[in-house]
Parts: sequence; structure tokens; C-alpha cells
Amino acid sequence: MCKIFGLTNTSKLSESALCALITRAHAQLTSTQRDGWGYALGSFSERWDSPAQWPGPNEWPAIRESLGGVQVSADCIVSGDWSGPGPALIAHARTATCARGAVNAHPHAFEDWTLVHNGVVESSGKARRSCDSMHIVESLAKAGGPDKLHADLSGYLAILGTDPDGRFFALRDSRAPLYVARVPSLDAWAFASTPELLRSIVQESTPRPYEVAPYVWHALTEGGQWETKEVQPWAAYAALSGKASTAFGDEDSSTWERYQGKPSKASKGEPKTSGDRWGSWRRDKKGRWTNEPPAPSELKGSTSKFPDWPDK
Repeated sequence: MCKIFGLTNTSKLSESALCALITRAHAQLTSTQRDGWGYALGSFSERWDSPAQWPGPNEWPAIRESLGGVQVSADCIVSGDWSGPGPALIAHARTATCARGAVNAHPHAFEDWTLVHNGVVESSGKARRSCDSMHIVESLAKAGGPDKLHADLSGYLAILGTDPDGRFFALRDSRAPLYVARVPSLDAWAFASTPELLRSIVQESTPRPYEVAPYVWHALTEGGQWETKEVQPWAAYAALSGKASTAFGDEDSSTWERYQGKPSKASKGEPKTSGDRWGSWRRDKKGRWTNEPPAPSELKGSTSKFPDWPDK
């Protein structure tokens, strides 16, 4: 499961309190998601392939300089200048559904749009990116908002981010979880993938978190008011359902049940699942087509019987 967190305003925090909050976000988000970690504070961002290597908020630039040019095995990307308290904060930890590496860790940015994403999507165009989340931020940048998401991609998503004017935005579909609570002491709203995650990171007295309404674009104005509009739903591409289950936190991300679908028709004796390039059908040891879960003995050793079986 990927996990995301966002705080619309950090101006009420001291420098030490801000660093402590980012450190808590790292600890909570990466407790189970270990394929990448990153956060953005205004125009400053850090992206790490290995969450365990992260030294702390804004500490890597000084550490790198102290090494005096010695090259070390630390796959990270640091961009922009640390601003301290003030801007919105977004953070992310990932279970990879594409290649590892800091280049695929979040946040992702394009033309001053920055976001973190929980889910998995596929572009409807010919362009391919090393990380599927790039298709989302590119669609937002080119359209100036979410109006073309339904035409540009399919899949599942919950996103938090900032636009070129620094306005915080949030959006989820009907499957990806995203919760919000007002934090009066910080004069801010906090967002997270689960209520428990939100409370454990903020550690302030907060009202009960509620799930964000699906397919509603939320953008926070400079005056602290939310502008909202409904967006056209995008296709929940069935071929991505298995990876989506990983992204959204199925307890066992390798269970066969994640890949089951409703068979529609057979062609030349080969059953198909409508809209699903992988489907739930397979050949058993005797070469017969079946959509029954495999026996434990069939799962030992190689998983070559299941070419779609995820690496993460």
C-alpha cells in the first residue's frame, strides 16, 4: 500500500516542530511502505529510494557537502531550497508498482505542479513514463486542473499536491481512501490515507477525520476557503485491479483473490475476463482451464504460471 499525508499550512509550527512532524510522517508512512520515501515543503523536496537511509529533514545537503566529494551509495534527489515553516507539506511512502529508484519516488513535479499519489493508473495516450504517477501531474499541468483526467488516464487514485500558485489541492476516486480533519491549533487541514495515520502524524487535538468525497476537486484559496467542483470519473481499468489492491492496502498483496474477475466468453477454448488483460483464468497442472485458486503446491517455487504476478 502506498500512503500519503498532507498539511495545508505549516506557518503555525516552529522550525523544530516542523522537523519533528516530518520525521513522524516518515516513521508512520514507511513503517510498512519501504520502496521509497519523499516529501515536499513548498518548492523544496526530497526523494529517497531507501527510506532507511534518510537522515532527517533537510540534513542531506550538509552531509553531502561534508563528504568532500566522496561518492556514496545513497539514491536520493533533493530539489529547491528549504524554506522552513509556512508552505503546505505533502509526503509519501511507496510500495512499488513500477521500478524502484529515487526517480520514481514521490513527490512528482511538472511545470510547477507537484503531487503525491496513492494508486495505480495507465495513460490513454502513447507516452510512457518510468512512473505511472507522472501521467497524473502532466495531465493536471497541461489542462490547468483536473478536467482532462478522465480522458488522459484510467485506473485508481488519491492525490494531494500544490498548483503553480501554491494552492493546496486534493482529489480521490471512489476506491482510493483519503481522509481529512481540520486542525484548529495549526489553522490547517490534515489529509492522510487512514484516520489512524492522520492522528499519529499530527498529534494535535483534532476532530474525527472523515473520508473525502469521491470525484470532487478541492482547491484551497489564499483566503482559506475551499473551492470545489465535481470532475468526470475516469475508467477504473480492470487490468490494474491487482496492482490497485496492493496500493490500497490488501492485507495479503499476493492473494489470488485480487486477480479474480467475472469471465465473459472464451475464444478458441481460452477463457477471457472482460476488460482485464490478465484475468483470473489459468491452466492447472493437467492443462485444464480453471478460475479456482491454485493449490499451495502450485505456488511453490516459480510463479511463471502467473506472468502478471507483481514484484511488490
